[in-house]
Amino acid sequence: MKRIFFLFFSLVIGSPLLCGVLFAVLFVMFVGLTIPQIPSWAQAGVAAWMMDQPQETYDETAHTGPPGSPYNGHQIPYERADYTYTGNESFRCILPPQYGYLTDWYGTARDGGYVHSGIDYGCYWRAVPVYTPMGGKVVYAGWSEVGYGNLVIIESGNFRVFLAHNSEMIVQENDEVDAGDPIGLCGSTGNSTGPHVHFEVRIWNETEQRWTPVDPNAITLPGQEAHCDWYALKTGAPPNP
Repeated sequence: MKRIFFLFFSLVIGSPLLCGVLFAVLFVMFVGLTIPQIPSWAQAGVAAWMMDQPQETYDETAHTGPPGSPYNGHQIPYERADYTYTGNESFRCILPPQYGYLTDWYGTARDGGYVHSGIDYGCYWRAVPVYTPMGGKVVYAGWSEVGYGNLVIIESGNFRVFLAHNSEMIVQENDEVDAGDPIGLCGSTGNSTGPHVHFEVRIWNETEQRWTPVDPNAITLPGQEAHCDWYALKTGAPPNP
């Protein structure tokens, strides 16, 4: 009787556990095998979800502007008021990511009552270089707690360029970079639904004592000699490199 009870107990308890383990293994195998088949913009998110990688969300308390104004999170103090880049090349009208293509515009409405504070360029799931269009000093290279993921900020004069969501960063704070230098690899870290580069420009607001996001198409960056139409560079995904 004890053997029968033990066998029954083992089947009742063990079978669901065994089935659960088998289901998890098969699920991971089949979903994992389908990752290369799904759209490139979704691959990193699926991979992150499968691996249980935490994805940051925006901190609404950091949105300091009135409703409908650009997102103003991740304020880095203005410590180099007299610093202006004087290196080899100060500006190049290039896409932030290699093989990039336009996916979102400045001013697009976002949940929470604010608008998109930069321009997004999609890139392929595999990491490709991210370039800075403006030469300057790296004033931040690290993790952002408000959704930018791995973030690099470059400063020259009263301008800053944000390059966000990198999978890796290849520069450090206080490095000087020329325009066109690679600063990281494209990724989907932080508040991101797929691999892309968030390209953002900010100007120092002396009155409010903070950095204010602006439309990159409406300003001239240091060293820029002619208008660079950031929306016309590429508007469709190029062939997979």
